[in-house]
Amino acid sequence: MPSTVKRHSFAKQEWQVILKSPEYMLNSIDVLAGTFSFLHTSRNKLSETSFIDGREPLSSSPLIVLPIEDLLQWQLTQNSQKGINRYLFHQSFCCSTLMARIIDVEGKSFSYKEPQILIELAELKAAQNSYYRNKMTWKSLLSFVLGQFNKQWSDAEQNIIKPSSWLNSMLPELLFDGGESKAIFILTSRKDFLTAVFRGGGERIQFVYSLLNHLRSAYPEYSQIISRVENSQLATEDMFARLILITHAIQSKAFSRSMVMMNSGDHSTCDYQELLTNPTDCVSLVSNTLQLGLTNKEINISISNKFNYHSKITSRSASQNKFTEVNRQVNKCYQQNFCRALDWAEKNLQESCFV
Repeated sequence: MPSTVKRHSFAKQEWQVILKSPEYMLNSIDVLAGTFSFLHTSRNKLSETSFIDGREPLSSSPLIVLPIEDLLQWQLTQNSQKGINRYLFHQSFCCSTLMARIIDVEGKSFSYKEPQILIELAELKAAQNSYYRNKMTWKSLLSFVLGQFNKQWSDAEQNIIKPSSWLNSMLPELLFDGGESKAIFILTSRKDFLTAVFRGGGERIQFVYSLLNHLRSAYPEYSQIISRVENSQLATEDMFARLILITHAIQSKAFSRSMVMMNSGDHSTCDYQELLTNPTDCVSLVSNTLQLGLTNKEINISISNKFNYHSKITSRSASQNKFTEVNRQVNKCYQQNFCRALDWAEKNLQESCFV
């Protein structure tokens, strides 16, 4: 993230370059100041970066700050046809970043991986900010933000947004308030999710606990069971295992509700385990559902170039055998904790069929 904020006083006619060129990416929102910030970057930089949520520098240039209200008014003057919002939704730790990398094929498709601005919108909803409470303003705000992620790098290239799992708190708004949408939902089982979180240790457990506290505002029906687990006399590992499974249940319910509301041809599911064992078919399904137009040759080349490398540290190779062995060790170490948590979830969690 650039450390210097540059406040431009551009005339409105000069905004066109920023608002219409993909080289200027909408980065964040400051509701107190009433401004959006943009940064100047490149396709290569965004494509190489694992996350565009502020964890990694995306530009050496200062931020460009423009007023929210003026930009929303500008949007009303635009007669251009809105693009299709293409989403890659996920529950975390299910190879969604890998999938986003594979379907990023220059000239055909481009993936925005977890934009910071969308995370900030999810936080505004959770806080019941005045922007969110005014439904017309919120819809206009969301339409502008999503429109900025539909700016094409080339005429034939389609954009995909892989939102953070934070956005699972506002799927209806993304899918139905922001224009036409198509979506892939990457699913993972209870056990795989539990294994993946414990595999990452304390950092992942803390992330999921923070995610749970964020999601509970959108799904208050889970508040009572969360409180019961938090106030129980369980061992630490057992308590967190149950809380992790509640997080999985909430996200599964969010996915299930969204798919019921969507037209059947506008969404598909991709199973985490199938992605690991049969990536070609999974990527082909994603391409067809999101209308990316990837050929079999392009899919196979992209898989060959990216599948055997770490999705977040792309210079590091990834071994499927080593990955499987680490999972085996995690399950062996926490076997009793996992069994108790999964038995408890089977009896206590009402969720979708994705278990």
